[in-house]
Amino acid sequence: MLERYYLAAMRKEPDQVPVVIYCSEPTHAAFCGERLIDLYRDVRKMLECQLRFIRRFPNALHGHFTLWPRLSGPGDGFTTAFGAELVWTEDSSPVTKPLIRDPKEIDSLKVPDPHKDGRLPLQLEALRYYVENAPLEVRERYGLLDHYCYCPGGVEYAALLMGYNRFLLGFYRYPEKIRKLCRIVTDAAIDFVKAQEEIVGKACKLFISDHSPTFMSRKHFIEFALPELRRIAKTFSNALIIYHNEGDVNHLLDLIPEMGVDIFHFGSPINVLEAKRKIGDKVCLMGNVASRDVMLEGTPQTVEETCKNVILDGAPKGGFILSVSGGLLPHTPPENVDAMIASAEKYGVYPIER
Repeated sequence: MLERYYLAAMRKEPDQVPVVIYCSEPTHAAFCGERLIDLYRDVRKMLECQLRFIRRFPNALHGHFTLWPRLSGPGDGFTTAFGAELVWTEDSSPVTKPLIRDPKEIDSLKVPDPHKDGRLPLQLEALRYYVENAPLEVRERYGLLDHYCYCPGGVEYAALLMGYNRFLLGFYRYPEKIRKLCRIVTDAAIDFVKAQEEIVGKACKLFISDHSPTFMSRKHFIEFALPELRRIAKTFSNALIIYHNEGDVNHLLDLIPEMGVDIFHFGSPINVLEAKRKIGDKVCLMGNVASRDVMLEGTPQTVEETCKNVILDGAPKGGFILSVSGGLLPHTPPENVDAMIASAEKYGVYPIER
């Protein structure tokens, strides 16, 4: 399975379209019948639940967060390293309470130490636990954990530290402050990845999640976000880089390859055929079966028909990975996931033509 994945990532034709199931801890908790808050409180329980999920779907590959200790939810508590608070509830992922109320505060912001600040030391400790306790055969079969790092997007987390309203307004009112904030947070994100490398080994794969471009004009993306995303990719240029953003970035599609990424994991707002036409010769495309309308609310027959069309649109000439739009939602019927895997086996054998 891994060979298929890497061939697709290199924009080649494997024997069959690979399937990657993307989801995170809310879906794992629902799958195992656990309270989400209990997974956040117990690294052992989180690992056990993730392993149960992987073993239920042995014939697919799995996304980064299916074998990763997410004890602080999205971003691994990255904003807490700057002093921000997380707002917790029992049945949903924690969210960042904006820290920066006045743009002048950006001047006193320092790059945190991932070994000392906020919840990042807890995250690194949990990562060591995973390396010591996650079964080696699972890691090797699915290409998870070892030499696989996560980078919280510096621009997205800059926006969360400030609150999106103030952040986006800053493009017009205080652009130099926003540029400085993005640089500082991206520096911290890079340092966090390097701290992970001390535990899992030098990054051979890097998962970058940054949804902030969804809310930007083309001009502002080029000015504020693209330089920082490109800087991350350049820092870890020896790694296979996956960029995840399920938002509507149709207006930015042709700029995605300029980030320096290898795989673009995209969402249902993007037309697969259009993405293939515009950038399919520059990056591997991964997506984009709708997580809610098809995977959660559809039937196995709906899933099969959708997967067939997505494969026929995206897979010709290689460079395509079948996946969900964003991530599987909690309570997605397992039989729908089975249908996705079976669809790749049925319709995804090369050569493929529309």
